[in-house]
Amino acid sequence: MISTVTTTTTTTATMVSSLAAGLDLSATLSLIALLLGKELAGGQVSAGSEATAPGVLERYANVGIIPLLFAFGSVVLTRVLAVFQ
Repeated sequence: MISTVTTTTTTTATMVSSLAAGLDLSATLSLIALLLGKELAGGQVSAGSEATAPGVLERYANVGIIPLLFAFGSVVLTRVLAVFQ
């Protein structure tokens, strides 16, 4: 009975850590894509054309960028703390 619980716990911990690594990578790649899109859209916006598609993308890209910055910061913090342990 105890060996079954130990095996299940170990398997679950391994799956969670691999899932977390995949989420770290996808969050980082999403952040890069949004930042790149915002910069490219910002270069296309002229002085009075805020209502165009690039202008809207530049203004509302922060909705996705800000939470991803928090996720990226927590990933970096956990990786740095893991090095020091």
